[in-house]
Amino acid sequence: MKDKNWLEWVTLAISTIIVVSTFGYLSWLALTNPDRDASLSAEVREIRENGAGYDVVLAVFNRGDRTAERVHVEIKLEMAGEEPEIAEMTVAYIPYHSVRHGTVGFRNDPRKGRLTATVRGYQHP
Repeated sequence: MKDKNWLEWVTLAISTIIVVSTFGYLSWLALTNPDRDASLSAEVREIRENGAGYDVVLAVFNRGDRTAERVHVEIKLEMAGEEPEIAEMTVAYIPYHSVRHGTVGFRNDPRKGRLTATVRGYQHP
């Protein structure tokens, strides 16, 4: 049997470093990263006028460590002296540490009232 040449030893060393580094990184992530539920919030990004009313563009953030499904968002427009106008939006899927965008419509101008967007619930996948 013949001895291994230098190229085989270099390949073995590089492979060992890659495997040990990957294992170490994954172990570090498992030990130091808290496993938090989905942390959801909604923000108004833009208000646009259309022919029939107004479009409100929303961003729904998931800053948690778990995915959320069927995220229910309620958007409420309160105008002085009027009943609140409420729109709803459902986001099918928001992975952890990500954002999804959507649009809802209103009859009244949201810039002339108080507009709030609230995440009302979600499902665990």
